[in-house]
Amino acid sequence: MPTGHAEICNAGHCSPLLVTGEGVAAFESTGFPLGIFFRTEYACHRILLEPGDSLLLYTDGLTEARNSSDLEYGEERLKTLLSSSRSLSPDGLLNAILKDLDTFRSNTPKPDDLTMLVLRRTG
Repeated sequence: MPTGHAEICNAGHCSPLLVTGEGVAAFESTGFPLGIFFRTEYACHRILLEPGDSLLLYTDGLTEARNSSDLEYGEERLKTLLSSSRSLSPDGLLNAILKDLDTFRSNTPKPDDLTMLVLRRTG
């Protein structure tokens, strides 16, 4: 991705989040979850990552995590955290998310797996 151009095709999964100096943007799903139907077509979002921009990919174990009051962590809380932490390194960003999630969940058991990936354009 040396030019910063990327294509996102989301087959019914969590919205990838683009973190820029302007804020956080979500890329909604462009079709049903992969494998549900045999002949499904998916549209792609074409984006340009500027130097310093990050793209967060994650599983629903993050946004669907619940606390002891049965409240969901949610995409809005994640966007708020990303917006206030966008100057952190990719590792720092992942650590900030995990720390905030642990604080939110308190001692509530983790019912689902969690995978996150941060891609950052440098240069």
